[in-house]
This record gives sequence, C-alpha cells and structure tokens, in this order.
Amino acid sequence: MTTNPTEADRVSLLETMLLISTYEQRLAALNAGGAPGTCTAIGQEAVAAGVMRALTANDRILTNHRSTGHLLARGANPGRLMAGVIDLRTLKPLDTETVLSSNRRTGRLVVVREAAAPFGSC
Repeated sequence: MTTNPTEADRVSLLETMLLISTYEQRLAALNAGGAPGTCTAIGQEAVAAGVMRALTANDRILTNHRSTGHLLARGANPGRLMAGVIDLRTLKPLDTETVLSSNRRTGRLVVVREAAAPFGSC
C-alpha cells in the first residue's frame, strides 16, 4: 500500500480492524466467566492492521503479548486461533455442545476426559 491509500485500501483496512475487534470482543465475552489468560488489544486494531499492511509477503513477524490482531491482519484463520485459546478446563461441568460446536467450526478433534480432581496440590 502506498502513502496515499485508495478508497479500496481504506475499506480493506477498516474490514481488517472490524475483524480484529469482533474477534477480541468475542474472546473477551467467552472468558468473562473468570477464565484466566485473556489479554485483549481492544482499541489497538488500527495499529495491527496498519503495520501488517505495510509489510511485504517476505517479511517475517514475531508475535508476543496481545498479538492476535497482528496475526489476523496477516491472514490467520480466526476460528483456528480461537480454538487454540479456549481453555476447556473452564467448561465445568463439561459442556458437550460447546465442544462439538468448536469441532464443527474448526474441523479439529478435541479429546476430553471428565474426571474428579486429583488429590493433593497442583
């Protein structure tokens, strides 16, 4: 993209920002029940969209804290990313429909074992 983006460039950037925002808000909502490990970058969508758009196909990225937006802007599949962050340990008791829905969306098989908690400390 040039320093003078076209209308199509601006629309594409907005679509990327909306994708990132929707993903982050959905992730936050899924983890609103107190599940640990959710660090969103809500409000920083334009940074990820702009930075990734400035890179070439040969440029490499190294992700770190709050980098999901960058991955989405680079073309990562949001369903596959979401499947990687849903902590099934938070589904107590086991919510079979949520697991099956995730499997239908992602095409990934999840092996789940519901059992009593072990004795002792972890």
